Amino acid sequence: MKKKRSLVAIMVLAAFLALLFFACGTSPYLKEPVDDQVSLIVGYFDMSEAPSGLDFVEFKKVDPPTDTPFFTCMCIDGMFYNSYAKNGKYKLYEFGGGKVYYNLPNQGKMEWDPVVEKPGIVFVGSYKYKRRPSGLFELGKFDLEKLAHPTEKEVLEKLLPYAGETKWKDRIQERIGEL
Repeated sequence: MKKKRSLVAIMVLAAFLALLFFACGTSPYLKEPVDDQVSLIVGYFDMSEAPSGLDFVEFKKVDPPTDTPFFTCMCIDGMFYNSYAKNGKYKLYEFGGGKVYYNLPNQGKMEWDPVVEKPGIVFVGSYKYKRRPSGLFELGKFDLEKLAHPTEKEVLEKLLPYAGETKWKDRIQERIGEL
């Protein structure tokens, strides 16, 4: 009898966690593009020297202006992506993990700030979080160091299993073939 209750309790807990996972929209799978005018922004951060992992990456659309300028990327093992970016100029606004947020400068064009000129796949690059020395009462400082690997092709190959049977799968496979 105790085994049956334990099994039921485990099943109820598993069902609750599955419902919570899917209800919050945290599925790592790419969704079908809303239309043919959206782009997939993808990149990679090596957080091995950071005080946190990578749970989110947020971009801000700076041009053209919009009422909803921010969008958050899905993150899986350092890879990040967003599959509904419209044409325009974006700034990498912040990223982080857990309760740790890393803010980036609001001014100037950085190499990781994507410009989406036409619908497609935009690779912003691969970077490593590097801690910089800071004073005793200063906030922690860091740099993003450009990495040669993973390459765009390697990141897209890592993303491909999450494309399911969407149009993104075909677009990702086509881009991998070009590289």
